[in-house]
Amino acid sequence: VVKGQVQTDFAVRCPETTAVLLSLPDLMTGIPLAYTFLSTLTPGACIAAHCGPSNLRVRCHLPLQVPPAGTDCGMRIADEQLVWEEGTSLWFDDSYEHEVWFHDQS
Repeated sequence: VVKGQVQTDFAVRCPETTAVLLSLPDLMTGIPLAYTFLSTLTPGACIAAHCGPSNLRVRCHLPLQVPPAGTDCGMRIADEQLVWEEGTSLWFDDSYEHEVWFHDQS
């Protein structure tokens, strides 16, 4: 869902994920601020520190695959540094500054 609209190309490529998302009663379709993203963070990538313009959004990160323990991969929200655990969701207020990284160690 981007800006409250189901994206046809995503729905075609990921029909099961789309069905699960649309089955959630609180998924905000039709609302311009509603977003659902699937992201891949490859080695060497980072998403620079940023924050939302207000506290209207609650973000949820649900990691499906996480590099092995000891890999320099994580997230900072405000002054707290976190690491992901596969299948464990992380919820936070989008108005707090946050960043993510997966430093390449090769």
